[in-house]
Amino acid sequence: MSSWIDTREVQSERANLTILFDKYIPACLTLKFKKITPIGDNSHLQMLCFLLECLLTPENTPADCPKEWYELYFVFACIWAFGGCLFQDQVIFAVMRCLSVRPSVCLSRSYILSKRINISSKFFTIG
Repeated sequence: MSSWIDTREVQSERANLTILFDKYIPACLTLKFKKITPIGDNSHLQMLCFLLECLLTPENTPADCPKEWYELYFVFACIWAFGGCLFQDQVIFAVMRCLSVRPSVCLSRSYILSKRINISSKFFTIG
């Protein structure tokens, strides 16, 4: 992942991404869930990078933006990169385990991010 991070132009963004990859990716890769379609770890990481390239634009993350914005976009990209191929009953559990947060935090992060980037659909539903 360091080679992809090095392609990013802004130094502060590279530092934030390094911290976020170290924080979230080991947990996402160690847990194994039942998937609708088998997808390898490299494909998940590649999808994460593609999503981040789309999300981390100068308009979404200006040079003076708080580091929390990077985390919101990173968590959103992780949810889709790692959870997109899971059966529905495993998505909530996977998000909570991989991201090591309580459901209310996941939902509030998702809500804030969905409002920030104008996503009309919810990331996942409970119940």
